[in-house]
Amino acid sequence: MKFGARESVAKLGLSILAAFAFALNASAATSRPATIGDRFEVLPLTRSWQNHLLVHVRVNGKPAVLMVDSGAPATLINSKRRADFHIERIGAGSGLPTSVIVNGVADSLAILHNLRLGALSIVDLPVVLTKVSSPPRVAKMVREQEIDGILGVDVLFATKAVLDCQDQVLILNRYPELGGAETALNLNGFQKMPIYVSEGYNLFVNSAI
Repeated sequence: MKFGARESVAKLGLSILAAFAFALNASAATSRPATIGDRFEVLPLTRSWQNHLLVHVRVNGKPAVLMVDSGAPATLINSKRRADFHIERIGAGSGLPTSVIVNGVADSLAILHNLRLGALSIVDLPVVLTKVSSPPRVAKMVREQEIDGILGVDVLFATKAVLDCQDQVLILNRYPELGGAETALNLNGFQKMPIYVSEGYNLFVNSAI
């Protein structure tokens, strides 16, 4: 299964990473999955020393480790790995934004031609090239695995992802355009809490302290 996202780049504001999330044009095959199990891709997650959840993927055919981050409005790739993954920056003459603002710093925008998550492939995904690794002193102190990037809410929203922290798996919907209440989780005993999405595509819940 493949998703296409190239046309979403033109909708980006230079400082609004959040436009990735809903602009991602998920165009899956029209055939309906044979079973509920065929509808979902379940990826195992590993937990880092700093309690981050990591997923193993393939970036342009090469193995990579991404941190799953529901607070990141876009998918980020470590700029140090750009050449390894054969990711080209968007050229100045393309008519598309060449950079976006991340935490007040301008970072390069690029197109990742294939992000493979299990059997699910996302093609022509806009990504931000930036520094995502921990400072060397911190990484050495906690023996932290260096990550290759961050999987953001652009992909999580587009695939109607479920992050199961208890069983430590990431569940992606291969057919997000299909309706229905099928789910890969048994939600008995769980309490639903509305999530609010800001203009910057940050997620909030109401609470009391």
